[in-house]
Amino acid sequence: MWGTNESQTKPNNVNMMPPTTKAPLVKRIFISGLFFGLIQYTTFLNANAQIVRFIQNPYQAEYYIFETTDSSLANYFVYKASNPTEAIREGVWFIADDPFIYRDKAIRLHRVKSASSADFVVYYVRNPKNAGKSRARARK
Repeated sequence: MWGTNESQTKPNNVNMMPPTTKAPLVKRIFISGLFFGLIQYTTFLNANAQIVRFIQNPYQAEYYIFETTDSSLANYFVYKASNPTEAIREGVWFIADDPFIYRDKAIRLHRVKSASSADFVVYYVRNPKNAGKSRARARK
């Protein structure tokens, strides 16, 4: 057979198969990884968001706090955020006034009248960089 190549005449030749690419598999892995990462990121943001609301019933409260005007007594410094998207780090609180907004996600706090019966002695700061646990308390 003059002019015909043997590889062109055999039907089960590998060269006649369409080339397979791994692009669909890589694309699926990338999309599922992106989806998983997005879920983890939003979970991380929700876990660190400090949206709080004050309640009257002490039995339903998660924490008891005492608000002080003396910074030396405080073991927790709080910055009041005006927007819930700002409350993404420790000590930055968005206080929800409406009892129905953020009802399930908000941390329930109850104000007490003495520092000895409180879980946290809170001092409100004007700068969010100063918010968080007291340095003296963290060393213990």
